[in-house]
Amino acid sequence: MLTDTSIRLFKPDSSKIKKLHDGGRNGLVVLCHPTGRKVFILRYTHPITRKEQTLTIGQYPHITLKMARERAAEARALRSLGLDPRESEKRVEEANQGAARDSFEIVGSEWIKVRGARWSASYRHKIKTMLERHLYPAVGKKPITQIDAMLLLSLLRPIEASGKSDLAHTLLQQASAIFRFAISIGKAAQDPAASLRGALMPHKGSNFAAITTPSEFAELLRAMDSYKGEFTTKAALEFTMLTFQRSQSVRFAKWDQIDWANRLWRIPASIMKMGEDHLVPLSTQALEILERLQPLTCHTGFLFPSLFGSHKPISENTMLYALIRLGYRKRMTVHGFRTTASTLLNENGHNPDVIEAALAHVRGDIRSIYNRAKYLPERIRLYQWWADYVDNLRLSSDSSS
Repeated sequence: MLTDTSIRLFKPDSSKIKKLHDGGRNGLVVLCHPTGRKVFILRYTHPITRKEQTLTIGQYPHITLKMARERAAEARALRSLGLDPRESEKRVEEANQGAARDSFEIVGSEWIKVRGARWSASYRHKIKTMLERHLYPAVGKKPITQIDAMLLLSLLRPIEASGKSDLAHTLLQQASAIFRFAISIGKAAQDPAASLRGALMPHKGSNFAAITTPSEFAELLRAMDSYKGEFTTKAALEFTMLTFQRSQSVRFAKWDQIDWANRLWRIPASIMKMGEDHLVPLSTQALEILERLQPLTCHTGFLFPSLFGSHKPISENTMLYALIRLGYRKRMTVHGFRTTASTLLNENGHNPDVIEAALAHVRGDIRSIYNRAKYLPERIRLYQWWADYVDNLRLSSDSSS
């Protein structure tokens, strides 16, 4: 019978491997190699072929005698059920390797590689660093299917409590994007981050409530379709959503700014926040809105004239009040369409620089690096993709109702 003392005092032979049996017929053996290395093995007969097999249990003293006996007992139990312990161990090892290949970090890296192919290098680095710093240390090695909503929330709560609410929200969005990517490639069945909508405190310092998830955006689109107020107000909301320009630009938009031949909306510098002209490509859907609107308002000069005097544009509250009437008080603002578009376009892998150009943003204190035609071909494709994406959301929403 083996004891810790007998194993410890078991001396090697320089010319051969020595064996020390545990006694009885349990098959547990300690092999002592010429180098002094001692390894537990289990000798058994295959349940079908009846040939002698050897299962390596592990090296002593990393594997204790007690652990070796327990492992041997488990193996013998498998054999009694007609299973080969070594083959069973191999299947478990392969399953563990498969789980490692489908870990949150591996899938996240694949997501960045695929979805981030058109991102700028700086944006890719930003997202990668954010995940490596805040999510990967805790859940990076876990199989993506074993990460649930409560585990995610436990990681985000301390970040939120530290005053970094925006970071917590961003991490939640990125995690959700990774889960949705995993679903699309067959490595996950659900997005646990989706059930955390509303679990975090609202973004601090934001005066512009915005919807940033596809499902909620689809609901808003359906609500907009059902709007019973003035057609010009409904058209203004739809046009703002499709172009995601600032509300002032939409309110003061004039018919002479529409370049029908080139499918462009030429916003003059006088009403742009950054004081520079801005070109907005018009999707087929945006042009259809203008075609329906033109007979009604072209005589006023404004695309969206005031209901109380056609010599001036709609008021700054007209579209906001429409959203409130639709039930979106404190949930969505007119400016929020910019956030919605920016978030969903980024999540769907579009080039962040092209998105920023479409939004007419500038970086830091550098006076607009985007001239009027910057990224214009890319923005044309971006706006048509966005309009088609919106239509598809509407259809998916309708089909689920």
